[in-house]
Parts: sequence; structure tokens; C-alpha cells
Amino acid sequence: YHLAKVLGLDLKSVCRIEFHELTSKAILQALQSPRAINLALVKAQEARRGIDRLAGFEVSQVLNRKLKKVNTSAYSAGRVQSPALKLVVERERAIAAFEPKSSYKLKASFFTSVNHAQLSPLCLTANYMGNAFEREDLLLYLEEAHQHEFQVKKVEKQEVQRRPSPAFITSTLQQDAIKKFKWGAKKVMDIAQQLFEQGLISYMRTDSPNLSEEALKVIEAKLKAEGQEALFAKTIYQSKNNAQEAHEAIRPTNFDLTTAGEGKEQQDLYSLIYRRAIASQMIPAIYVQETILIRDVTSNLLFRQQRKRLVESGFLTIYTESKTEEDNENENVSQEAMFVAEGEKLLLYDMIAKGTYSNPPKRYDEAGLVS
Repeated sequence: YHLAKVLGLDLKSVCRIEFHELTSKAILQALQSPRAINLALVKAQEARRGIDRLAGFEVSQVLNRKLKKVNTSAYSAGRVQSPALKLVVERERAIAAFEPKSSYKLKASFFTSVNHAQLSPLCLTANYMGNAFEREDLLLYLEEAHQHEFQVKKVEKQEVQRRPSPAFITSTLQQDAIKKFKWGAKKVMDIAQQLFEQGLISYMRTDSPNLSEEALKVIEAKLKAEGQEALFAKTIYQSKNNAQEAHEAIRPTNFDLTTAGEGKEQQDLYSLIYRRAIASQMIPAIYVQETILIRDVTSNLLFRQQRKRLVESGFLTIYTESKTEEDNENENVSQEAMFVAEGEKLLLYDMIAKGTYSNPPKRYDEAGLVS
């Protein structure tokens, strides 16, 4: 648009080509199907620029005035930095206003009876399910619990699926790389830019979680060639509201290259993008979720053990998402089934009460702020 204006060309007759990946096929297709200049997109760009200037010029001056003693570098802010600062301030206010509350987590371990051809009794650990105890009542219960009768009230098994996440968009790429590689957000994007400039990945600034039809066909063919055709499952993902989907999700431009990039950092990020893109079009992982409810017959309290057993790896064969410490604590995955029957009596081995305090909201790290 700006070139046409400077050169005095007719906007109605000027053509523009558009491509979203650095591949010969994409560029040739763009040359074969030029389009007119889209004035709506031009106005959108000018609106973003206007907001940057309206918000940025004044805020940038304040930043430089207040922080020049801390760092001699120039600071800038705009339509992105200003809302991000607002989020940080709101989180700090929530932390300051937080009032901790105490509670107790109660965990019990039981021996099962030897009636399933086991060589020795199995030990089963379960968490208390009821309302929080007052401290005095809890101490009294702990003293008396070894004299109580415990019984398996219910055993349930159900199949649950864990579906793959979509191929990376800008924010999810940053979040996963920050967690896996301990990089900063800027470093993630700098290395992604290097991969893009080498023509190894599609454009890395995108909100669309979906891949092009061409990419989907290539992934299907690749899995078929490797004898894993049964693992392919074409999936279209739901975009976020107001997502800017000018570009497809981040993916390799050539799926034949399982490794690419100059140096370890580029290769690590490429591998992450490669595996996530393929995994997004694979079948879910399947677990058998086992839930065991244990009843304290004497006091009618309930305990529960819940764990999952992986029976079909699906997309997990090539890609595992990063987990927080809290995720790891909550996920109980086993390769073995627990053999207990409804009505079976249990012997209490141990019971532990742990006092906890509710925590204030966490301060944003880079991955959290990006999301």
C-alpha cells in the first residue's frame, strides 16, 4: 500500500502476493494467485500504529524519566507493554490483599488382605475426602483411627483420554520452551526467528492453532511411511476469540528433516516444534482410571485413591508436555493395576495429617504473562 502511494500507482490495479511459509511451493502458489490490496488490513495496521503512539509516547517518557538511574538504556512501551504492566500491578494488589487460611490434608495407608494370590499384602494410599477438621477433632481422630474398621466401599474403572495439544502458536511456543529449556521469552523468539530465516519453520508469530491442508497430508504420509498410520487422527482445533489467524500454526517447512538448525539451541527448538506439530495430528493417549473409595466403618468417613494406568500411548510416543510441580503431585500414573474388591476389609498401616496454608496468587513469570 505504501509503495503504491509513493510510486503513484493505481490502488485498484496494483497486485500483492501473500505467503506464510518460506517454501518454494508456497511462494510459487502466491505468484500464481496475486490479490488486490486489502484496505481493511491497511487500516487495521494504521490503527495499531496509532494506539502504539497514543499509549507509547507518554508511557515511554515516564519510564525513561523514572528508570534512567537504574539503567542507561532507553525504554519503550506501547499497546502490549501497557496492558502487561496493568496485569502485573493487579496481581501485586491481589497478593497484598490475600489472607491465608489454614487447613489439613489427611492421608492414610492401608494393607489389603492376602486373598488375590499375592505373595505379600499390597499397601494402598488414599486421601481423606470430607470437610476440613478442626485441630482438636483431628488430633482425637488420629489417636483413635487404629482401632477403627476400614472397608473398600467401591471400586470403579473407566477409560479416559488425554488429547494432544494443537501445534504451537506464538504464546504456547514461548511457554513450553521457557519451561523446558529455561530460556527467556526474547531468546525463544530470537532462535525461532533464526529458524524462520533459514526457511526451516513457518512464520512464528501466529494465533492460529491449525495447520494447512498441505501440512496435514504430509504428516499423514509420514506416519504411514513409518508404519504408524493407525496413529494419525486429523484434528481441527478451536481458535481463541479474536485470534489473528493470518498464518497457520508454527511447524517445520520440511517434515523429512527430523533434525535441523545451526547449533544445539536451534536444534532443540526445531525438535520441539517438529514433535509438537506431528503430535497434534495423532490419536489421544488412553488411560484406565482406577478409583477406590474406602470407608471408615466406625466413623463413616471416606478416603479415596485415584490413579491412572497408561494402556495406549498415542501422541505421547513422540511428545510430552511440560508439567508444573503441582501437576506432577496431582497426577498418579501407574503401570500396574490395584487388585482389591468391594467389601474387602483393610488394615490401617499409617495415617498422616499435614497442616497447610492457602497460598497467595503467584507472581507472573514470563511464560504466565505471555499466556
